[in-house]
Amino acid sequence: MPQMISKLILGFWVMVWSAALSAGTLTAELDRTEGPIEEPFVLTITIEGNAASALDLPKIENLQFYQRGSSQQHSIMNGKISKRQIFTILVQAEKPGVFTIPSLKMEIDGKPESSLPLTLRVGTGGSAPSQTNPKTGDPGEAGVDDSTQGSSGDLENQQVQAFKNLEKTGGVFVIRQCSPTSVYVGQQIICNVRIYHPGNFNSGQKVPENSPEFRRFMPEGEKRFNQVINGRRFGVIEVTEIFVPLKDGEKVLPSFTLDAQVVSWEHRKNPLDKFFDRFGGGAFDFDFSFPDTKVIRLTHPENKTEIKPLPKAGQPPQFKGIVGTFDLSASINKTQVVAGDTVTITLSLSGKGVLDTALEPQLGLDPSIKQYADKPEYREKIDRTAGVESQKTFKIALVPSKQGNYVIGQVAVPIFDPQSGQYRVLSHDLGTLVVTPGQAEEKLYALGKVAEPSKQAVKEQGKDLFGPHEIALLGGSHTLGLKAIQAMAAVSLMGLASPLLALVWMGRRRRKEGDIAGSRRSAAHRHFKAKTKTALLHLEGGRCEEGLSLLYRGFKEFLGDLANTQGAAMTLKEIEEFLKQRSFPEETLKKLVHLLEKIERVEFSGQTPDKEVALRWLQELETLAHGVAS
Repeated sequence: MPQMISKLILGFWVMVWSAALSAGTLTAELDRTEGPIEEPFVLTITIEGNAASALDLPKIENLQFYQRGSSQQHSIMNGKISKRQIFTILVQAEKPGVFTIPSLKMEIDGKPESSLPLTLRVGTGGSAPSQTNPKTGDPGEAGVDDSTQGSSGDLENQQVQAFKNLEKTGGVFVIRQCSPTSVYVGQQIICNVRIYHPGNFNSGQKVPENSPEFRRFMPEGEKRFNQVINGRRFGVIEVTEIFVPLKDGEKVLPSFTLDAQVVSWEHRKNPLDKFFDRFGGGAFDFDFSFPDTKVIRLTHPENKTEIKPLPKAGQPPQFKGIVGTFDLSASINKTQVVAGDTVTITLSLSGKGVLDTALEPQLGLDPSIKQYADKPEYREKIDRTAGVESQKTFKIALVPSKQGNYVIGQVAVPIFDPQSGQYRVLSHDLGTLVVTPGQAEEKLYALGKVAEPSKQAVKEQGKDLFGPHEIALLGGSHTLGLKAIQAMAAVSLMGLASPLLALVWMGRRRRKEGDIAGSRRSAAHRHFKAKTKTALLHLEGGRCEEGLSLLYRGFKEFLGDLANTQGAAMTLKEIEEFLKQRSFPEETLKKLVHLLEKIERVEFSGQTPDKEVALRWLQELETLAHGVAS
């Protein structure tokens, strides 16, 4: 019986080996046959069966081969064993032309095998997404001036530093280039951030990092392309950051830090290796590979920048800190109105730069013309190449109270243009406003002065049927009865008690009104505290923009409840006037208005502070709201 089992096992392995010794194949394929010189070709070589020697690539003038990976597969199906090896190779041309990869020859499963020859046509640059050189690794893009991306020396230094740590980072690294490296306060700095990976980058989470010395903007979207550096092929993800410096001096830009999920493959031995080694003579290799994802924090070398202060020489006296390249447009909807009617002036600044903090231009009009400013309209566009472009529109309602000709004249807005390094004054002439008297005033202003109304003598219009009543004098023969005396006393007491009753009634009414006002304040404050709790949850969860928006709207609703008006529609000016009427302390009022301006700026510009700053604002606003409620 044991001998029979041994013969069966031997017969099984004879069948397996005879199937394994079937003829193999050798194939070679290109991902495409034509392309620009900037983009490498991908050559895939597949070997089916057992090769007698290692893969040997041909040497072709002006054509370089870089092996990028290989995989090996074994399978048993219906008693047949198959082995497959796949090699991935980058083919990079050094100059345009037509190249032929000759037939590859190998001995597979004891028989000579060969692949078909391949032809590729390499054109000149201009159509590929990236321009690369496998020897120098220069990643400059076609059609883009590298001078705008930072110096090539800085790029090479970053690459050298990154290549030292490839084993630690799983082959993933970050490079950031910023330009210009010397700017004025308020001038934009555009940084291109490139995330290089060999195909194992799963995802990434940007680590927030802010600085009180810079404002940071990040345009939406990204650019993806492939690149060869030092003979290695990388996928590249490019994003853009924009910084606006707030203080002068030698500064370091806040870094771009990324928590990257990097995939690696862990090779593990098959637990049946000993069995196959014993009965298969080591011809079988069934090792397993398992993916493993690790989170690696990546950053880049620091970017130093010289921030120059705005020059004092030539600075206009009305300069309010606007930096950029802007234009001014201005218009008035009517140039002739009746006294008491409304005229609207529209002023609009637009161009390259950040205008969210720009203040309303001063008109310098006659005091008899009342001015009412609407809430400014602000629009912002963040472009990967042009940077931040913005527009801010001011609308001012004018109400003249007297007739006359009023010169509005030039509206002037001083700015600093960082491109020329000089101050400019944007101006627009709004002409003259002609005010005529209203209908009720036309007669009074007929001769240019107010006419006094004429007086008329008193005339007798008629007579009563009865003459005036004569007052009967109380003489010695007249006496007062008890009832008359009691009536007179009652009338006297009522005359004395009426003021007292009136005072008691007014006091009770005031207490009632005070109780109603106190209840309203308490209810409004409770409602605001509920809003702050929800806002706090948003802030602690890192959703600062949602939290501050809720906080801002909740405080305005709180004030609206106190003022018995629609709080959401209240402007900062109306809030200030309302609190002045409540005798709110002036210094505290200034602090409150300044805090609301900062939160409003976040509400309408989308530029969110870090969590610590937002939490501090919430605490300050809670304290101020308590003072208002009390």
